[in-house]
Amino acid sequence: MTLRLFPLTYYLLLITYYLLLNPPPVIAQRRTIIQPILPTPEPLPEVETLPPLEELIPPLETPPSPSQPSLEGVPDQITIKQFEVIGSTIFSQEQIAEVLEPFTLRPISFAELLQAQRAITQLYVNNGYITSGAFIPPQALQDGVVRIEVIEGEVEAIEINGLERLNSSYVRSRLALATKTPLNQDKLLQALQILQLDPLIANISAELAAGSRPGISLLEVQLQEADTFSLELSLDNQRS
Repeated sequence: MTLRLFPLTYYLLLITYYLLLNPPPVIAQRRTIIQPILPTPEPLPEVETLPPLEELIPPLETPPSPSQPSLEGVPDQITIKQFEVIGSTIFSQEQIAEVLEPFTLRPISFAELLQAQRAITQLYVNNGYITSGAFIPPQALQDGVVRIEVIEGEVEAIEINGLERLNSSYVRSRLALATKTPLNQDKLLQALQILQLDPLIANISAELAAGSRPGISLLEVQLQEADTFSLELSLDNQRS
């Protein structure tokens, strides 16, 4: 028998044809998508909502003021040409004159004279100087000029209670700028709110008490220190 030789290309074509008619079993490959496992972050410590301003420091209803001038010797009506306001370091003469304009250059009663005094006090209170006030000292009316004196409120001492580990000077130094004369409620409340955010302090409240004389106040501060162990543990967990 004579063997017939075929070229290599012929055999390759036969193999390809066979594979097309009888395909080999296919092993399905599964694609496994590996999702990166993100570490679960430690929950941040809850930030306590700041209490409203009225809880940090109760508002004073009226600023302290000396006793009202006596009615004795005062005529039913007087005409004031000018008010001389003494002791004001906050407001300009123009601002004060604008407030007192309704009471000048016309006959006014003694009750209206007291309204002029209260108008100066209200000017201070409306701008946050809640312990400042004005009063009319005893005087003789000369050339239609009435003198009004202003007492600008100040804090004579800061009393701090509730501290165990913190030094009182730590708190006092943070309130010093906010208690400069004349005392301003808005600045004091802002300083108290900043202290409330201090991680070393859990809670803070304050109260203004009457001092040794009109316009002088004692600032009483009640503090609750934060649990420093829990604070350090929480910070360590966040770093790890």
